[in-house]
Amino acid sequence: MRSSSRAVRVLLPLLGLLVVSCSDTQGGAAVPEQQGAGTSATAPTSTSKASNRPRELKLDGLDPCKVLTADQAKQLGVPESEPGDPKLGRFENVPNCYYSSLRGPSFSYTIGFNSTAGYEAWNSGGNLDVSPMAVSGYDAVWIKFKGDTPDSCTLAVDVADGEHLYVNYMPIGEKGTQEELCQKATTATEMALATLPSLS
Repeated sequence: MRSSSRAVRVLLPLLGLLVVSCSDTQGGAAVPEQQGAGTSATAPTSTSKASNRPRELKLDGLDPCKVLTADQAKQLGVPESEPGDPKLGRFENVPNCYYSSLRGPSFSYTIGFNSTAGYEAWNSGGNLDVSPMAVSGYDAVWIKFKGDTPDSCTLAVDVADGEHLYVNYMPIGEKGTQEELCQKATTATEMALATLPSLS
């Protein structure tokens, strides 16, 4: 189990480097294009319009390993957490936390606090497909490699000017449909957005 988790932590940065070499856009794991990732996920008409944030959530200086409470982590099935590689694609020094399962099917969540670039940084195209959505009232995007098969789900959420919340769900064994993967990523994102105000 531990060796599988370590392998995935190595794989994620490598996927990011692949995106950089192809398009100079941020790397990340695969994500869905379709709607319906969660009960609170809806698709806005554009990611370039004025912010619809219910409130501003500044991320600078916060610890992403505290963004899920013990109860939330238990609900997601990821009681174990540790700091992740601070390089997420082309972004350096991004605090992030790797939450992993201990029993049953292996899967992980990576939650990052990017305080140097807004979520619109994902809209630069290249070999990425980016689809607008919203989570808990916050504008967000799904990001995936073009032509990718469903193997993970990544969301970037507009929480403050020039900052975004990054959430990735990746199953290490059985994959499921893209909708199922994104339901899990959306649930984790909703939890993180609910906890964030208490960290500042």
